[in-house]
Amino acid sequence: MTTVRRGTNADVDRLAEIQAAALRNRDRDHRGISDDVAGTADIAAWMEREEPRVIVAEERRTIRGWGVIFLVGTSLGAVFVDPDTADASIRQRLLSRLERIAEDAGISQVRLVVY
Repeated sequence: MTTVRRGTNADVDRLAEIQAAALRNRDRDHRGISDDVAGTADIAAWMEREEPRVIVAEERRTIRGWGVIFLVGTSLGAVFVDPDTADASIRQRLLSRLERIAEDAGISQVRLVVY
């Protein structure tokens, strides 16, 4: 069963691993795309603040994906799912939770930031 929760400092290394694996997987099909993405230090800094909001999806105590939403500026910053995870519902659960976070903050529209 997949659970979605707020990210913590203990998650940072795993989130960076998932991001790197997802980008490597993407680059097999899309060569030459610039990667202006968060590094480990950025992710760690986000954990220290209320804004932006980082969430993780876990299965059996293993993080399978993560996402971040910037409530100030109203943008969906990233959703990364471990390419080794075959369950496509993880991405949907992350997106649904990020939408709910935005709605709870009174935000009716969110910009999608695409790299």
